[in-house]
Amino acid sequence: MHMRLVVRPSLLLLFAAFLTACASAGVREPASPAQDVHEPPTVGVWQLHEITLVSQRGFQNPYTDVTVGVHLEGDGFKADVPGFWDGGHTFRVRVVAPRQGRWRWRSFSVPPTPGLHGVEGQFLARAWAQPELQANPNRRGFLRNTADGHALSYADGTPFFLTADTWWAASTWRYPFRGRRPEPGVRPGSDFSFEAAVAWRKQQGYNGIALIAAFPSWAQDDHPARFVAGDQGVREAWKKPGAPAGGAMDMHDEEGNRAFLFPGRVPDLQNVVPDYDQINPAYFRNLDKKLQHLSDEGFVPFLETVRRDHGPMWKMHHDWPRSFVRYVQYVAARYGAFNIIFSGVHFDWHNPPFSLDAHDYNQALTEHSRTHGPLPFGQPFTALADGSTLTNYGHGPAAPWLTLHGVGNAPRDHKIYQYLLDLYALPNALPALNQEPYYAAWPVGPNKVSGGYAEPDSARDHYYARTHAWGSVMSGGLAGHIWGSGAYSGNTVGEARDPEHPYIWESLAFTSAAQMQHLRTFLLSEGAKFQLLQPQPERLSPRRTKDEPATSLERWAHLLATGDQSLLMAYLEHGCAPITVAGLAPGASFEATWFNPRTGQWLKPRTLHADAKGALPLGDIPERSQHGFGDWAIKLVPR
Repeated sequence: MHMRLVVRPSLLLLFAAFLTACASAGVREPASPAQDVHEPPTVGVWQLHEITLVSQRGFQNPYTDVTVGVHLEGDGFKADVPGFWDGGHTFRVRVVAPRQGRWRWRSFSVPPTPGLHGVEGQFLARAWAQPELQANPNRRGFLRNTADGHALSYADGTPFFLTADTWWAASTWRYPFRGRRPEPGVRPGSDFSFEAAVAWRKQQGYNGIALIAAFPSWAQDDHPARFVAGDQGVREAWKKPGAPAGGAMDMHDEEGNRAFLFPGRVPDLQNVVPDYDQINPAYFRNLDKKLQHLSDEGFVPFLETVRRDHGPMWKMHHDWPRSFVRYVQYVAARYGAFNIIFSGVHFDWHNPPFSLDAHDYNQALTEHSRTHGPLPFGQPFTALADGSTLTNYGHGPAAPWLTLHGVGNAPRDHKIYQYLLDLYALPNALPALNQEPYYAAWPVGPNKVSGGYAEPDSARDHYYARTHAWGSVMSGGLAGHIWGSGAYSGNTVGEARDPEHPYIWESLAFTSAAQMQHLRTFLLSEGAKFQLLQPQPERLSPRRTKDEPATSLERWAHLLATGDQSLLMAYLEHGCAPITVAGLAPGASFEATWFNPRTGQWLKPRTLHADAKGALPLGDIPERSQHGFGDWAIKLVPR
């Protein structure tokens, strides 16, 4: 016997009325799991959960005319998490659960808007199994400053040391996202992809990428890369290799999108300078894919909002700092549910008229802090600085937004180490790292050492990149290091090979890039204990061989030691004389193990004894003649 289901027209009308009522109340369609309170979706702890809200009314400019977010609550945690406009009537809020259990959210909007205000939902967060944590360390939680303020850890206390590469142009088409996983072990070439480059760096021990979210006005047009209108800098872009009249590198995404819309507001330059109050969500949807991929691969992006040369036109033709603060908050909202180090601006050089000064950016970021507070999930907040964040922005109340210090850009020699030593000695210290050090294969600008430039891709060039990493960390930059190369601009297929900017895939194969992993191997060889190390170069004799000047990168020695002398780590640059460590217990014995920074090889340990005055000669430095530039590190552990 067969039965036939008959649906009366009156029932269909009732069902249609029910759906209409749900829509008017802001309830999303049944396909969205966050609205199903009976079977809420499940995600892992610290895994991104996206909430979609659909406005029931339109706005003339959704980017500027409405603010959205959710009140998030669960297991002793409460936070207001900002959302962002994603095109049309669609707004999104990205959240994570710091702990397992049931999490509830309720949306809000200013002004209160149907579909955006008062919508409720929930989700479940589960703990990760140990194999899952090992597969992706981001599952351990977002980065936190250690208790003493000198290093970083994941939220669960696991030590973190950033090992990143400078892919400043990775947000653009120059690092194409293919949407497919590369073959294991394939060395990227001219057919490379974003995913292949990430896989290659991961294989080399990297866990971070430094990138700028947007280059709003850079394009290959009729104007030069360094472009001034009247007495105002329009842009100071990188030159596109082979372009006529030194045109700017084009910084759109894979689909031709740029971060802001045109026409702009600047008279006669409407197609050069965008309207900074008209965001382009399509551009950021493509950037989403890259940030998600980095997260899935266990990477922590060093994410910067914008390069400093966009500031002058922004300030002159828009409501500064309010307009800039809005953009910073857009990037923070869009990517604040990823494990990131957030940088408010790429301020690599104060170069009027192509940049505002550090005070302008500090004022804007302070206004952002006052208006929006810290990132809701606590990630580090910093900004690139020309020299030091301390000298550019200040510390404590002078820069309330800043929770991670840094040095960078210039000088790229011994002199920058004093900046790091000064940062380490600050009261209420913050972690620090060198954010823009010596760049391998870049014979221009501030990359000068000892009055000249190294031959690109030479043994000296790679030594400078390597030793600047070691010297920076040994001077107190315990948060990590960002390795740099002349390929930072993203020179790629279809462009001429520029002597100043090697192709991306060439830099991926540089010797010093592969050697970065050895620095982390050495530093973490005693586990989390490296976080207790203190820079104490004054205990070394001689610290400088033959009074080597600060303008070089040779013949200096560096020392890190714990306060209880249970671990000492020294690094000797090329050309150092044998050194002695002072300030130890008289007659104390240590297991001394030399480490090769070029190969990652440990030599056989031997026992050394301090003399009656607590001085410990380290003896002869291992054979160096076969290595070109013979820098060495040594670890001392009490016996």
